[in-house]
Amino acid sequence: FQTVLGVPLEELNKLSPSLAQLVGGINQFTAATGIPASQLMSDVLLPNVAVSRTGYNELDLVNYNTRSLKLNASLHYRINDRVEAILQANWGNGSTVYTSSDRYQLKNFTLGQYKAEIKGSNFFVRGYTTQENSGDTYAAGILATYVNEAWKPSSPNPADGLAGLAKAWYPQYALTYAGGAFQTFVPAFQAALKAGQAPQAAYATALATVNGAAGALHNAARNTADAGRLLPGTAAFDQAVEAVKARALPNGAKFLDKTNLYHLEAMYNFNRILDPKVAEIIVGANYRLYDLNSGGTLFLKKSDGSEYNIREYGAYGQISKNFADKLKLTGSVRYDKNENFSGQWSPRLSADYSVNPNNNIRVSYQTGFRIPSVQNQYINLNTPVSLLIGGLPALWDFYKLREIGPVNLLTGQKYTFPEFKPERVLTYEVGYKGLISKRLLLDVYYYHSTLKNFKGGVLLSAAPTIPQVISMSANYTGNVKTQGFGIGLDYLFPKNFTLGANLSNNTLNAGGVTMFNNEKNMNVLDDGTEVGF
Repeated sequence: FQTVLGVPLEELNKLSPSLAQLVGGINQFTAATGIPASQLMSDVLLPNVAVSRTGYNELDLVNYNTRSLKLNASLHYRINDRVEAILQANWGNGSTVYTSSDRYQLKNFTLGQYKAEIKGSNFFVRGYTTQENSGDTYAAGILATYVNEAWKPSSPNPADGLAGLAKAWYPQYALTYAGGAFQTFVPAFQAALKAGQAPQAAYATALATVNGAAGALHNAARNTADAGRLLPGTAAFDQAVEAVKARALPNGAKFLDKTNLYHLEAMYNFNRILDPKVAEIIVGANYRLYDLNSGGTLFLKKSDGSEYNIREYGAYGQISKNFADKLKLTGSVRYDKNENFSGQWSPRLSADYSVNPNNNIRVSYQTGFRIPSVQNQYINLNTPVSLLIGGLPALWDFYKLREIGPVNLLTGQKYTFPEFKPERVLTYEVGYKGLISKRLLLDVYYYHSTLKNFKGGVLLSAAPTIPQVISMSANYTGNVKTQGFGIGLDYLFPKNFTLGANLSNNTLNAGGVTMFNNEKNMNVLDDGTEVGF
């Protein structure tokens, strides 16, 4: 300690007599035995053991009662026999407890959706907006962390110098443990020497004695560091809780989220122009805007302090054709563009064949995509568990991750930051549905899907630059395959009694791991991707 702190014992004694006594004892032991102080520190006084602060019970931080109020109203006006105008409002308010990367008290949040639409027999044009307000929502884990910090900081303030060691929780814990370990170690070492053991053997014997007393030493250290801790039910505890809940993330536990969504879409069916017996053609388009508004508590801010907006648009067309009321073929294609990702084409084909009016066979091949969610793109939230960040380059650059070169914690390899892409799926399905003996309805299907750019997350370490573990949205670099089948049976008894049963199976294969049907780790793929499937 004296070498590390560089402070004479007499000066150290003025700041902390107990620390000065411990330092003096270490120096005497090292001088008498020749055993380095560094060895004594790592083996006996400060072993490599994970220690966390004493937490609070969740029930002292949240209210488990769930309350929900939902109101809706609409106005419909018939312009003529085929066209209707609609105004609609849906509004909800409530409180509950929600589980994600933390436990969240959703308190007095509101969510409203408002729509205006013109709808005809062969078209619609609509616009709607979703308006949300997080109200008094807060993160319970972060709340507990900051209540502890409000009472006693975890680590000393550098401005306080050595005097700060007496004010911070972890130094108090460590020094108490070290002092107790030293007081246990020295008598055991001396007794072993008197028993005729060589110094190294006596050292091992004394170390074993300390290890045997480790539980009691940790309890003593925690009791010392927790002395005067804020306790639930006291005015001081309640005052600290309310103060932390009133402060917005990241300096408090309160969520500030008033993110809004605006959406426009239209569809037109050419059946009034084109004879449906020839073909049915449908076209449509949409535009969407995400207006992020969290005051920087949830989402990344731009350099000018504002938050990002996300714009996306798409269009589609579909054509279907009946052949002699036996075979129906349908083909469609759509294109979608999000400003943060490349455009996505998603064609689909399907065929339905009627063997007879009561027996049908269906076959389809379709492609689809999933744009990463707003949180997957821009979340920037430091929780007690990890630093949650989105997968866009804007987050990489904000934390200078490509310069730091963090390590994938699950593979031990340096992470290379591949392009963050939308997830894609290619699926084919075959199925049969029919009546057997007029009383038994049978419905069976089989599907197989290949997912590309499967979205999950990776855990990165950028220590010591970023002390927290980084949990970042990312794509799996390989393909993920899913397959499954289903069987449904419905039997009609006399007097219209019906008995039904069904069986379904879904299996995911990825990275050499078959999920849902064995005891292997079902959350982590071979490249360290954590899946949310």
